[in-house]
Amino acid sequence: MPTVMYVSNSSVTLKFQPPEKVDEFRRLDYVIQFRRYESHMWIGLWHLCCEINTVYGLNPDSLYSFGVAAKYKGGDYGPFSDTVHVQTEPADTGKCYCMFVSNARRYISLLFGISCSPKC
Repeated sequence: MPTVMYVSNSSVTLKFQPPEKVDEFRRLDYVIQFRRYESHMWIGLWHLCCEINTVYGLNPDSLYSFGVAAKYKGGDYGPFSDTVHVQTEPADTGKCYCMFVSNARRYISLLFGISCSPKC
């Protein structure tokens, strides 16, 4: 299950542990899935290489569900973790509505919202 490290009005930073009993060289990347709690549609953020990732562009004062899975050689994803529920902080001024995932090695823009810049 992901651990919540930081929550703002538009982002959530998650940390997760690699699966137990897995050869480090076999794990290729991760996927985070998330959705607004009342929604039935999951959004996947694919090809994440680090165990700490921030999801930006979330709606203020909203409840989200997050899960994570690891991908292995051969292209198979392991099972998704248990889901963690996170409430974003209330809105404040200077909002930026974009969605991207950021980690130490990648920046993936997902074509969401009004302004998509790393300053969100």
